[in-house]
Amino acid sequence: MSISPKSDVLGQYVLNAAQTLCASVINLEDQKHMSESEHNTYSGMAALSICESLLLALNDAKVLPESDIMGALKDAAAAHENAGGSDINVESDKAVAALINRIITGGNSVRRA
Repeated sequence: MSISPKSDVLGQYVLNAAQTLCASVINLEDQKHMSESEHNTYSGMAALSICESLLLALNDAKVLPESDIMGALKDAAAAHENAGGSDINVESDKAVAALINRIITGGNSVRRA
């Protein structure tokens, strides 16, 4: 995947913003009444929604073309598909890769004509 310098700088900015937003979601005081499993599920759903919105905005603003967005998603899926570690970690990474691949197949992260 080839990303222009402008896209690379903006992409890093967006990544930092997404990480900050996701950290805010994870640390909300309201979530004290939730189980750890619920907390993780809702935090993951929020992070996914935020990232999807950011990808759509970058594409709509013509900052990143669909090919770069799809490349980033494919890179993320591949990183999880090839991850090592304990059986539990490998199982989690495979599930994450499968989810990312379903997003790619479904076209959820870019508005395709």
